[in-house]
Amino acid sequence: MSKRFTDSDKWKKRWFRELKPVYKLFWIYILDNADHTGIWDADFETAEFLIGAKIDADKIKHQFDKQIIILSGGSKWFIIDFIEFQYKCPISGLNPDNKAHIAAISIIDRYGILELIENKGLARGLQGDKEIGIGE
Repeated sequence: MSKRFTDSDKWKKRWFRELKPVYKLFWIYILDNADHTGIWDADFETAEFLIGAKIDADKIKHQFDKQIIILSGGSKWFIIDFIEFQYKCPISGLNPDNKAHIAAISIIDRYGILELIENKGLARGLQGDKEIGIGE
């Protein structure tokens, strides 16, 4: 069982407050079910079952466009601010000499996540000391 930091201030952020309840539940669900790098295996059937509500994948993708990057033809989702929030450093700041970072670096390299962030115009994922919470 993974233990995660959670951003209790998400409830104060406009983007989160304005979500419909099912989207709020879904967001919390994918944060809890993502791997240690912030990659969620997109399984909407299980998400629907556990949340207890029907989910429209296309609406969800649109709703969270600024928070996620779709990988592997849609079978995986990368939560953009996950690493920065969980590891307290930008993706580019992960240290290959830190055993806790090694696996995350390997996965980031495998999926080309740094390049995808740059292509999406999300330079913030590469900035050093800016504090960013999930979903900002």
